[in-house]
Amino acid sequence: KLADKVISANKAKMEAKTGSKEVSVCTPQGYDNVHIISEIMKRVGTDSEKIKNELYKVNGYQGVSGEISLDNNGDLMTADYVTKVVQDGKAVVK
Repeated sequence: KLADKVISANKAKMEAKTGSKEVSVCTPQGYDNVHIISEIMKRVGTDSEKIKNELYKVNGYQGVSGEISLDNNGDLMTADYVTKVVQDGKAVVK
């Protein structure tokens, strides 16, 4: 699977560069964001309106953080998160 190869290659590069197997929690997403914006700017230039419109079209981008698709608001469609609230001094999944 292409995504697995991309993720493995990126992890190997990060380990070689940093000397650590630990990857900061936001590093893969930041890496993907830069690449997505870079690819869009290569196509449409630096016009912010055109860049915004192209971001809405991101669908199935295979990045190091996994597959990325954005909805018509520009929000991540494949977000994986848990909402927690504090009850009686403890974080509880909502």
